[in-house]
Amino acid sequence: MGHNHDSKDNDHYYDNTILQDNQYVFLRHYAQMLETLDSGVLYILTRIKDENTFDLPMFQDVIEALKAIQNANILSSNLMKTVDKDAYNIILSFEEMAPIFEEVVKYQQEEDVDKLVNILVNDLFPKYLAWSTNVNEALTKYLQN
Repeated sequence: MGHNHDSKDNDHYYDNTILQDNQYVFLRHYAQMLETLDSGVLYILTRIKDENTFDLPMFQDVIEALKAIQNANILSSNLMKTVDKDAYNIILSFEEMAPIFEEVVKYQQEEDVDKLVNILVNDLFPKYLAWSTNVNEALTKYLQN
């Protein structure tokens, strides 16, 4: 005997083309994660550009946050897959930064601060900030209440 799911079965029917309350909560949390990471990235960029200082502890926090965002992207992209294809694709485009991120990790392990700072300032951080802006723009309509 199968379990029937139709639109009259309100206790069990799930419309995956609209977001549920708990999914809005997750997206708000996700947007806050991005905002926090944006602040950390901008802080590091400012310290490098204005003070010629590389803040290693803050950098390590940002790297951990990038990994957390990468993990959160799995759920957030799955939420948006049937709701908003554009938002879904924007979130998934984070993976285009993976080769750059691998270089960052390599330079960090090699303790090559010059190459590390160069790739952060000229490649990873600008691409991340552009991606984050695009994600926020795509999710804005879902986060306003």
